Amino acid sequence: MVDHGSIVQAAGTLRRIANRLADISMGRVLTASPRLDDGTGSAREAVPAAIRSRLESWLEFFEASTELQCRPRRAGPRFPQRSHTGTG
Repeated sequence: MVDHGSIVQAAGTLRRIANRLADISMGRVLTASPRLDDGTGSAREAVPAAIRSRLESWLEFFEASTELQCRPRRAGPRFPQRSHTGTG
């Protein structure tokens, strides 16, 4: 059984994500960024690359088959898990 409400909600979420990524991209194109040290500059460039790789992985997954039980042809990058150990 398909939950149509969840599909509409997921589509809305994806649309908001796409719009936010477009805003970020336009900001990077239109605004000159300050000179960053090598480590910070590398990290700044790694984020869009990781997002692009993840989105490509999802696209491959959804284009691979119409069955929900298919697996992606390649694994996307794994984002490090943050520990939630608080002190204090």
